[in-house]
Amino acid sequence: MRLCLTKYSLGSSAPDGARACASRGARQDASQQEVYDNTARGVVDSSLAGYNATIFAYGQTGTGKTYTMEGYNSREGQVAVEDRGIIPRAIEQIFSHIGDHASPRMRFLVRASYLQARLPMRRVGDRAHCLLAAWVVSGGSLS
Repeated sequence: MRLCLTKYSLGSSAPDGARACASRGARQDASQQEVYDNTARGVVDSSLAGYNATIFAYGQTGTGKTYTMEGYNSREGQVAVEDRGIIPRAIEQIFSHIGDHASPRMRFLVRASYLQARLPMRRVGDRAHCLLAAWVVSGGSLS
């Protein structure tokens, strides 16, 4: 996993020039808390310091991306604290920070988005190919 942060000033669309990158991963048997502490906590801290931040989970179907991001949800709709994923832990960290730093003269605006994309795959012989990758290589454009 490679994490890169670029700092932007509020109201500006141009980066300030500050950029930080780090590569981190987690053991297969790592707890949700370990995964959060080793991959996402610093990203959330950086966003609270003024950086735009993205946490991006990518991988093959069935490798645990949704579990890592959301956590385990039981049939009763209850999530055990230790099973919470990155998203609920990040929300908790953000609002804890707001609670610790709130004052009558300070306002906070929290914006977040979550996108889960399932890219179409096509079998060619014994290999699977991502159709998005083929589209980009052939000169496709998002505009």
